[in-house]
Amino acid sequence: MYNIAICDDEIIYSEIIKNILEKELENYDGEYTIRTFGSSDDYLRYLKNEKDSNLLILDVEMPGMGGIELKEYLNNMESPCNIIFVTNHTEAMGDAFGKNVIGFVNKTLLSEKLPVYIKKAVMRKKDDRKFIAAKGSTVKMSDILYIKAEKKYTVIYCKDRECFSDKSITEWESELKGCDFFRCQRSYIINLGFIKMIERGRVEIYGGARIPVSRKLDAELDKIYDEYLIRSI
Repeated sequence: MYNIAICDDEIIYSEIIKNILEKELENYDGEYTIRTFGSSDDYLRYLKNEKDSNLLILDVEMPGMGGIELKEYLNNMESPCNIIFVTNHTEAMGDAFGKNVIGFVNKTLLSEKLPVYIKKAVMRKKDDRKFIAAKGSTVKMSDILYIKAEKKYTVIYCKDRECFSDKSITEWESELKGCDFFRCQRSYIINLGFIKMIERGRVEIYGGARIPVSRKLDAELDKIYDEYLIRSI
């Protein structure tokens, strides 16, 4: 089941978004649900008793807790939910980026732009590859925060667990080629989607880990992360 939530205090926009979703998902090869919420508080009350959403289409400006605040709250909860922001306030665009954010759509361009990000969200769900870790256990690519080399093996740090692997860090680098991962130091590969802050010589990952960055790779990381953010627009 693909669970979709719309969180917008303006009913007219919720209906427009729902109609676009239903049109784009006509050929979706699976079951899905669409639920609408008028505020962040309504959505959080729903989450207390129900499974997390796979996709949240979220207004930036709402009474009470706004969309940016809700995104940060969900990040702190380690929510896997993908987010598409919608707003009339493009000045908030910079604050909207972050973990699991697929894109940012001006409400005046919903019919034109929103279908692009809906397709991207659906493809992200379909393309969430699984990798063999060790002893037959698997990890989803979207769950990997970073990978660390430990002598002859590697440790895969995920959202909710750690896994050991017999693969070398170089083998992981090869397997993840073309995905949103970056080898920032000889012993570390990081998931660009979980970067919280980049500082000179290190990067902070959501969850609190601080990963060293090789001095010769500082500029390359900045460039690759900027390209990642642009792809997410």
